[in-house]
Amino acid sequence: MSCCGHKTEPMQGGAGISIRPTAPALSAHSPVFQYTGPTSMAVIGPSGLRYSFRAAGQRLPVDPRDLRSLTTVPHLRRIN
Repeated sequence: MSCCGHKTEPMQGGAGISIRPTAPALSAHSPVFQYTGPTSMAVIGPSGLRYSFRAAGQRLPVDPRDLRSLTTVPHLRRIN
């Protein structure tokens, strides 16, 4: 069987989160971070998930595996 020639890309999730097929689902109990910076920002956590904050005040749930590293990122604060 031949390859179609397309590179494999991660699936795009809603609300600015790129989700790989093997990533655990985010739940209502997932930690939530709020962006407080002046422009947009993207952060990739140790889990491989990419979080895209598009504007100040935006809130995103994060994978618990990324919690520790995201607490060290300037302009991000945990809100739950």
